[in-house]
Formats: sequence, C-alpha cells, structure tokens
Amino acid sequence: MLITRFFAIGGEELSTLSIALELKKRGHRVFWMSSNGPLIEELKRNDVDCLRANMGKRNILSFIMGTHDIWKFVRLEAIDIIHSQSAVPTIMSFLARLAPLSKSIRILWHDRGLHDISYPIVGQLFNYAADFVITNSNHERGKLLKDGLKPARVRTIHNCLNMPLPSKVAPDHDLVREFKINQKDYIIGTVRRLHPEKGGHYDLLKCAAEVLKDFPKAKFIIIGGGPLETQLRNFASKLNIEDNVIFTGFRRDLEKFYSIMDIFVLPSTWEPLGNVLVEAMAFGKPVVATNVGGIPEVVVDNETGILVPPADPSKLAEALLYLLQNPDIAKRLGEAGKKRVSDYFTIERLADELEEVYSFITS
Repeated sequence: MLITRFFAIGGEELSTLSIALELKKRGHRVFWMSSNGPLIEELKRNDVDCLRANMGKRNILSFIMGTHDIWKFVRLEAIDIIHSQSAVPTIMSFLARLAPLSKSIRILWHDRGLHDISYPIVGQLFNYAADFVITNSNHERGKLLKDGLKPARVRTIHNCLNMPLPSKVAPDHDLVREFKINQKDYIIGTVRRLHPEKGGHYDLLKCAAEVLKDFPKAKFIIIGGGPLETQLRNFASKLNIEDNVIFTGFRRDLEKFYSIMDIFVLPSTWEPLGNVLVEAMAFGKPVVATNVGGIPEVVVDNETGILVPPADPSKLAEALLYLLQNPDIAKRLGEAGKKRVSDYFTIERLADELEEVYSFITS
C-alpha cells in the first residue's frame, strides 16, 4: 500500500504514480491511500485502487483518524507492505502496527527530502518506526546517517522520469502562439513552485537582468504557481524585465514547454534531487543548475549540464550566457543528458530496485 498525504499533482505524487503503475503492470496488488486531491481521477482512469483516509490536515485529530484508517485498511485488504512517501504517514503506520492483528505488516519510509523537520530526530526515530528507509539521493542518505540512522536500514534509489521519453522533440506551435513568442527568441525556462521552500526565485530574475544585457531577445518562462507569484512579478517590473519574463501559473502540459526551451535552469537553494532536471534532460535540453542537495547526482557538471554555486545570480548568468554563445556545446550537453536519462532514470530500474527492497524486508 502506497501512502501520500494528498492525491496532489507534485513531484512526490507523480513519482508515486509511476511506481504504482509499474508495480501494477508487474502483477503486484497495489493500493494507494491518501486524503484528497486532483490526481485521484487519473488514478481511477488507470485502475489504481484508491483508499480515502483522513490524514490531510496538520492536527492531532487528523493524525489519530489517519492512524485508524491505516489500521482499518491493512486488515481489510490484507496488506503486506506499507510504502509511505513522507514522514508523518510513516509514523501513523508504525502506531497502526501496534494495534491488534496488524503486527506482521512491513513499513517502508521513502524519504523525498526533509526541509522543515529535524534530521537528528528523524534519523533516530526511523531506526524504530520503519523496517527500512529509501532515500531519493545519496545526499539525503548521508544526512540521515550523520544523524543516527543505521546504515543497514537505508538505501538510495534515485527517482525516474515520470513522463514518456520523447523520441523526437518539435516545438509546440500552439504554445508559441499562446505566449506570443517570436521564432528568434531564446527561451530559458524553469519549472518550480513559487514558494520560499526551495529558494532561488529572486536569483533567477537578477540573473535574467544580466543575461538580457547581451541577449535582449531572450525570454524567461517560469512555469508554476504559488504564493510568491505577485512579489516576483513586481520584482521583475522593478528590474525593468517584465516584458521578457513569462509567468504561466500552474500547468500540467510540461512536455509542451520543454519542447520550446533552449536552456533549462534550476536555481534552487535546497533540492533533494530535482525531478524537473530529469524531465528537461529527457527532452535533450542543456541544463544549468545550482550545486546543492541531490542535484549533482542528476547533472554531471560539464557533461550533461553546468553546475553553479547557489545564491549567486552572476554565476548563473555567466553559465547561461556561455551556452547561448556556444550553441554547439549546449547541443552536446543536451544530447548527453538525454542519453543519461534513457540509460539510468527509468521506471524499470527504479522498480527493480524497489522489488529488491520489498523482498529484503519481507524475507
């Protein structure tokens, strides 16, 4: 049974969807438990069994009700493994296992990045609250080991590409018309929630102002929504670059945006892995990203992209200008990135490694 707090459309949930569909294809009996959210309709279309639970709110009542729902469904559906995608549902699962008739259940916590939780507490806690821990990067694994998690209880399994690998990439002309993009414009894009959590939003706009001095026809497309959008729009106006910055709001049709980009940029100050980098590389796009968290496990510096220090708009601009001025190098990096995705960031590799863990914790 896979567990997320919401049936939302985000990195955690889309990664879980890839896992659910592949495990189902391999003959496993798969359930997905969560509270609510728009992704539930897509799960129904793919015949994934959805279990609705009361775990969406951050309060003690929701915690108690969620724990009860886990215990109820474990017994009702004869679940063997709980594969929880975040820390709180894992603790709920541990408490549910203490109840009668559920002690044989195996609990797996899939750490996809802890930003607002103390690693020392979690590192120690999950020696007891889970049978095993998967991290989505060696960076995350190292932080948990440093803070007390036992090495024998954790393994890194990198995420996979959560969309089909394109065989050919042609610009989406409808999208070009929608945003009034000129054929001669250089398109630099990013995909991110406009939320303070991962940082780097203002760095990108400062960088854009520097790039536009040399490439005034460049367009920066920021795909995603969030509470910072108004402030970022105002900041772009303050820098006098509002005509060259496009805010799209939340979009699901990311493949169309990747198709029109010349370069993909990710200026995060915190990033457990960086699923969007995998997606951009799958479309053969050269990437520029900050050297933080698990990003270096996706982007090989000067082979599949360029890594720069975080919170340094000038270095970010320098890397973008280098690629704009050297299209042959940009093309080479993009081709190498696509090959890396097709060779390694596959659902088949991820599912093979998951099955090894499932077998280990149930043996």
